[in-house]
Amino acid sequence: MDLFYTIAAAIVAYFVAFYAIARTYSSGFSGSKSGWLLANRTAGLAESSLSAGASWILGLALFASAGFAYTKGWAGLAWFVVPQALSMVIFSWFGRKCNQIIPKGFTLSAWMRDRYGKRVGLTYQLVLGLVNLGFIVLTFTALSKCLAFLGVSNIPALTGLVALGTLAYALHGGMKTNLVSGSVQMVLMLLFCAALLFTAFSNGGGTALLSGLQGKAQIASLFDPTLVWTFGLAMFLTSITGIVGNQSYYQKSFSQQLSQHSGTSFLIGALLFAIVPVTLGMLGLMSLGSNTAVADPSTSHLAYMQSIGGTVLVYAFAFVVLNCASSALDSYSNAFGSIVAHDLNIADSKAVLASRVGMVAIAAAGWLLSTFNIDLTYIFLTYAVLRVTLFVITLLAVTTSRLNANGIFYSVMLISPVAFALNVYGTVNKIPEANTSAALIGFVVTPALALLFSKLSARSSQ
Repeated sequence: MDLFYTIAAAIVAYFVAFYAIARTYSSGFSGSKSGWLLANRTAGLAESSLSAGASWILGLALFASAGFAYTKGWAGLAWFVVPQALSMVIFSWFGRKCNQIIPKGFTLSAWMRDRYGKRVGLTYQLVLGLVNLGFIVLTFTALSKCLAFLGVSNIPALTGLVALGTLAYALHGGMKTNLVSGSVQMVLMLLFCAALLFTAFSNGGGTALLSGLQGKAQIASLFDPTLVWTFGLAMFLTSITGIVGNQSYYQKSFSQQLSQHSGTSFLIGALLFAIVPVTLGMLGLMSLGSNTAVADPSTSHLAYMQSIGGTVLVYAFAFVVLNCASSALDSYSNAFGSIVAHDLNIADSKAVLASRVGMVAIAAAGWLLSTFNIDLTYIFLTYAVLRVTLFVITLLAVTTSRLNANGIFYSVMLISPVAFALNVYGTVNKIPEANTSAALIGFVVTPALALLFSKLSARSSQ
């Protein structure tokens, strides 16, 4: 049988299983807005922790972790993984804070609108929506990259099948389905990592790992000046701000308001997440240390898998990528659907339908954009700089009274285009210092101006 049809049949079987899981464990949650969007706010600790970890494993973690390790060594891998895990640690505190301040919350953007006005609310809706879209495009592009490595034909058809299969089960129970399916997917990914490391170390991986620790660039220090300025700082700022600018995690946090363990769940989720990119990064180091032939650093782990376990390991990794693509689409389409259903002031009786329409729309857009096969790093840096500009502002807006509507709106409108343009310029022209400057401007200048504008506009109104 042709490889295309074999993989298509495996994908169909995978989604038949997940549809059965959704029917078994998440039926009865589509009858109300709270049930559909927030699992009736009673999400359990285990399912919340596992699904939080799964939702944060995106295309960049599956490929760039190995690529950064291969080229920049253990230091590059650390600059990639640690800030992303810290992002969830920060949210373990901030999500708990939001649950206290917004006791009946659905979306961050609606609360910002209610407190700071329509302009600010619309700004948050646009940024959160674009970030959700970016996550989906990123992970489906990674799936395309994996299928291309396997030599499969008609890749858009297969990724489209994954999108349809995910929607088939995700549209059944909303947030509850996401919690249950994400938990299963995280367990499957952890089992794969354990089996992969066992196989690697059984085939001399330990020696290869030590030989490749400093990467192709032979970087010995975590704080190597060139590494920090051309890569580390930009990655740190764009990664650590990720979850505070991510509606999916507000949705997961609000889903735990009655069970009251969101802080713990995100701490556990951070640890579970880190296991996957660290494992794949270690294989990138082993690939370099063993002198495995590598055409593309971002697939160095695949080349090493093939060298120690043959095609079987590569197909197993393809299964992991399928898990991640499905988990990402499920989580971030749900998040976008919550913005559509709640922020547009749709009647509660029609909220489930509105959410489903939003989920289908963003899934279609994400799949279509992924067919252009844009570089993973380009995708990440393009949308990530937008959430960087809102990071400190969001923390201040929720926890203090220092900002007002004018301060938030005008600072974001002024700085976001500048940071975005500078980031695109650096990415297209391969000038990493420009990406770092864009992240710094967004992270530091935006809140500084927001505080200044808020103070000046408050005085002028007195």
